[in-house]
Amino acid sequence: KHFSEWHEQRILFTRQHERLNNIIWDYNYTSRVLWAFKHAAHSGFFNATDRVLLIHTGGLQANRCYQNRYHLKWNAQLLNES
Repeated sequence: KHFSEWHEQRILFTRQHERLNNIIWDYNYTSRVLWAFKHAAHSGFFNATDRVLLIHTGGLQANRCYQNRYHLKWNAQLLNES
């Protein structure tokens, strides 16, 4: 599979958190890190006392490819939807 392959649940997760937090994530890199973190946290990988630092690594330019390839709206529009 191609690294930037569409993953419906991950994209929906990303779009929900963009609206909720008013922070734009890139669909290819940061959304994958946060998706993996969510699953690790829910699986019990981390202890309650663990401190975790997630860093937004950029990559917003990849969103244009996702949006063109999968006919998505621009993130700025997503953030303003009700």
